Amino acid sequence: MVIKSKNDTVFEVFVFLLVLLVGAQPALEPIDVTSSNNFLCVKSDISPEKLAAIFKLADYLVTEEGSMLVDFGKEGVHWEYGADGQPQMTKKAAEANYVATYQLFGREDKSYLNVKFKEAKDQILYAQQMPHIITYNSLVQEPEDFYLTDCNNYVSSQLIAFIYGQRPISEYDDFLKELETTYGFSKYMQACENQLRAAGYVK
Repeated sequence: MVIKSKNDTVFEVFVFLLVLLVGAQPALEPIDVTSSNNFLCVKSDISPEKLAAIFKLADYLVTEEGSMLVDFGKEGVHWEYGADGQPQMTKKAAEANYVATYQLFGREDKSYLNVKFKEAKDQILYAQQMPHIITYNSLVQEPEDFYLTDCNNYVSSQLIAFIYGQRPISEYDDFLKELETTYGFSKYMQACENQLRAAGYVK
């Protein structure tokens, strides 16, 4: 079954729920290449010394040494270089599970997963070779009178209703109309187009 929708957010959530809830085989996997789930907040009256220490830590975490530390733990304890020159986890690897907390600036998933989960290399390779939809949602600033979180919550609830048969699929077009009449979704889509065009992502 091929599903086409003018509403990218609806499509992305639908694909995710289809895979999560019923184990369907995804044909496309949406990835926002600009997204970040990490935020750093500090008190307004923080001392200069503490602020400098925070930035010192941040600078270290983006170095090769810092990245290896928060990805795999201590070299020679939790991991070591193998004969092929690639990192290999040791028997003490599980002791370093806490280091993921400090992955504040992301990680290179391809190498990370292949090192940490070698027993799942076939599944990882399969997932990495899947076609992807590249999105740029996190670059868009929503209009002042549009509430994306509320809209996404409604989308999720309605798609779950479609999947479980609580709402007939024949009402899908009505659902799309509701996004416009209730949330003014076209205003958000226009903001997306304008902002991404200005940033050079849309021609």
